[in-house]
Amino acid sequence: MTHVARYEAQNQFDQIAKALNVALVYYGTIGVILSVCLAASGHVIVERFHIEDRQHDQIMLSILLVSLNIFFQFIGLPFVAVLQGMHRFTLTKSINAGLNIIQYVALMGVAVIWSRLDIGFLCITAITAVRTLANLIIYARGERAQFVKELDKKIFADLRRSSNSLFMNRLIGLIYNQVGKFLIWLRLPIAEMTVFDVVSRPAAMVKVLVGMVYSAVIPEVARLSQLKDFQSIKLIYIRLIRYSLLLVLPIIVIIAGHASSILIIWIGPEFGQHGALVQLLMFAMVLMPFGSVASTVIVGLGMVGRTIWISLLGTAINVILAFALVDDLGVTGLVLAILIAELMMAIPYTVVMSKILAVQKKEILVPHDRIILMSFVMLTLQCCIEAYVDMTPKFWLLIFSGMILHYAFEVLFFLTPDESLFLKSRFK
Repeated sequence: MTHVARYEAQNQFDQIAKALNVALVYYGTIGVILSVCLAASGHVIVERFHIEDRQHDQIMLSILLVSLNIFFQFIGLPFVAVLQGMHRFTLTKSINAGLNIIQYVALMGVAVIWSRLDIGFLCITAITAVRTLANLIIYARGERAQFVKELDKKIFADLRRSSNSLFMNRLIGLIYNQVGKFLIWLRLPIAEMTVFDVVSRPAAMVKVLVGMVYSAVIPEVARLSQLKDFQSIKLIYIRLIRYSLLLVLPIIVIIAGHASSILIIWIGPEFGQHGALVQLLMFAMVLMPFGSVASTVIVGLGMVGRTIWISLLGTAINVILAFALVDDLGVTGLVLAILIAELMMAIPYTVVMSKILAVQKKEILVPHDRIILMSFVMLTLQCCIEAYVDMTPKFWLLIFSGMILHYAFEVLFFLTPDESLFLKSRFK
């Protein structure tokens, strides 16, 4: 994506075609290797989990379909990267969202009608293939689309270096996100896995929302980096943190203020006691944009290798604290480890960005202090509603009226007209 944006900045569309060709070979090869390895290990997997004879064929077919799905996913990555690098973000995201909805509906239909695992994976694989084909057609029908047979060795070397850095970063992120479940499996009753998964879901939703904001600007940062326009990148960085907070803080306030009630309605009365864990994770999500936006801008700048130590630091803190706290505090200890790790990553990312883009710390913090302060006021209001209003239609009316009021205050007092135009232009 970053390579494409840099080439587009210089109108080098032949280089974009070469980059696409190289990416197809690179990711296609990885996809083939992983698919073949998974398909070849199918019998080992079946024997390891002692699958019943009547389900043997279903499981084997499912493994083959998953293998094919992996190949389609890898072969589709270059088209998505090229389209987003050429500012087709909204279109690709819309297609992806639409196909995800179709996939969820199809899977529910399979569960109701057939209840077969292999048919479920057939649906997933078919939709992945359609997604890949759709992105290919969109690229091919573009005015400046080109296809070449040449394999540019220099582009291949650059892609391999950047992909290796991104792969390491993703691997570190995977460890960071899964260490809690691993420790529950290792140290706690397996029922705690459900508790951890349930209290983590609202935070996962917030992460998706934040990702929708900052992932759209990677190509723009790469283009501006190619043009040496670091002042504009600095402005994007500061604004992105503001946009992320403006988008998610009203939602965080609602979830934190009514965590127990939400769990009771969503899962059941027995989960109401875990509301405090959801609240802790919501506070961690307030810190997340400072690190996530910085890491995204760094990807656009092509400097992932220079900041990978921050991800390692956050993961190390999360792992060490989780191991230290899980025996005494259980799931609460795992949530505290995540909260502290998010704080410990936000600080060095802020320091690094201040050096790379010559951003003063007050430029990062001051534009957001009033937004966060107002959110605490709204949180107090929501907590009063939770404490003094019974769970009736009036209760829900007050909650959502408070959220709408929160968004209205943000738009009226914190989002300038220039920022509104800027944000719209980046999502065209």
